[in-house]
Amino acid sequence: MRENSKREHEGQDYFAGEVEPCITGLAAAIGSYFGEDVRGIVDRLLGEQLSDGGWNCEAENGSTRSSFNTTFGVLEGLLYVSEPEFDIVATEIAATLWHVGVPAKEHKESMDIVEGYRSTVVGAPQS
Repeated sequence: MRENSKREHEGQDYFAGEVEPCITGLAAAIGSYFGEDVRGIVDRLLGEQLSDGGWNCEAENGSTRSSFNTTFGVLEGLLYVSEPEFDIVATEIAATLWHVGVPAKEHKESMDIVEGYRSTVVGAPQS
């Protein structure tokens, strides 16, 4: 699948990611689902995390504040990982929720939802 997945822009490798984390997060989710090695994308996304704990597609244009939409797109992409990686991502999600001030009840509900994905995304279907 990888060899046939190129971006329209200059024929770039789709699974290498790009400057917009919302698109890179989607590439991570799709790649993981189809059994592609997306560790490079995951490392890139974690390296691009903003100081407030999230991501923003406008970071390349100077934005330093996370976007709710971009952050959840990235988190969705990060969920399709191995068990140890899932634990790391779940910890990052929990920390982000605390950092942005999500009340304790909603924090627990959100983390219960994340944990509910564990059986679905850890060892996601591979081709």
